[in-house]
Amino acid sequence: MWRTVLTSFVFVLSALSLWSQSGKLQLQFYGDFDSTVVVYDDPSILPVWSFKQNHLEVFLGSGPDSPVQLTVDVLRPHDLAQLRFDSPWGAFTVGRVLVPFGTFDMHHLYGGTPEEEGVFLPKLWSDIGVIYSVPTWGPLSGELYVLNGMSADGFESGGPSPRLYSVGSSDNNLAKTVGFRTRIDPAPGLWAVLSGSWDPYSATNQLDKALGMGGLDAGVSGEGWSLRAGAQVQEILGTSSYLRWGDYAEALWNASFDVSLRLRAGQMDTNSLLVNAEDQANVNLALLWHLGAFEFDLTYFRNFTVANAVVVGYGSNWQQVLAKVLVTY
Repeated sequence: MWRTVLTSFVFVLSALSLWSQSGKLQLQFYGDFDSTVVVYDDPSILPVWSFKQNHLEVFLGSGPDSPVQLTVDVLRPHDLAQLRFDSPWGAFTVGRVLVPFGTFDMHHLYGGTPEEEGVFLPKLWSDIGVIYSVPTWGPLSGELYVLNGMSADGFESGGPSPRLYSVGSSDNNLAKTVGFRTRIDPAPGLWAVLSGSWDPYSATNQLDKALGMGGLDAGVSGEGWSLRAGAQVQEILGTSSYLRWGDYAEALWNASFDVSLRLRAGQMDTNSLLVNAEDQANVNLALLWHLGAFEFDLTYFRNFTVANAVVVGYGSNWQQVLAKVLVTY
């Protein structure tokens, strides 16, 4: 508790210092509101209609022209509170940082949809550590990082659904997570991102207990359209070694200045040793309407649970209609 309070205090002082120097400190509000209806293929499971609010964030940040850039979630600084220092030799980002993996900032798409339950990766994938952003060299850019890493609780539990729990304010061992992300933009509208990390997670510093991650994302875009796809594979080495993987593909068409149509699909396997209801595939089609600070989404999901065809009575395929309002101000 005291460590969280101290961290917040340091970042508030940094924010006040930046404000006094540049006067460019900014607040940004981000929130959403959902209404969703789920209908299961299994007639014994009743349909569900629910309202949800997945996000309510207030970000405090400095302008991009400042040599020291601050980004902090005012409501939950223990989720995101980072400082970036620019220099001629690259940039350093310290604090509770967003993990630079793939092409995602706040939420990944591995599995075919922004995953709100934290099954495949933490809902907001952040950790305490240092990121070094390498100076851009032609079409290449990238980052190197050292982080506390994941907690072993998610790997060594006997449950059917291991979780990659983020470490809190301190790590459980001497070893750190090391990783990289590199991006290449060989031609206008064409890009690819390669990511990787290695995390010895054992509380007793056993290097044969580790989490390795690798990912590849790529895309192409033109006037009014874009295509992108990606995949991530995780290998957990330990008492019972296993693999986890997820992928996605997306096509986006801007029908007009403020209306878009998006088709997205993906799969997810959370444990190669098991078949359960979290082994999923889904296809979704969304109509997006942008109106100033608001975005209105209407999305149809068709979800398939792999276990439905393998284990009788375990899991069920389902259909879902989601209406979402997002506000960014």
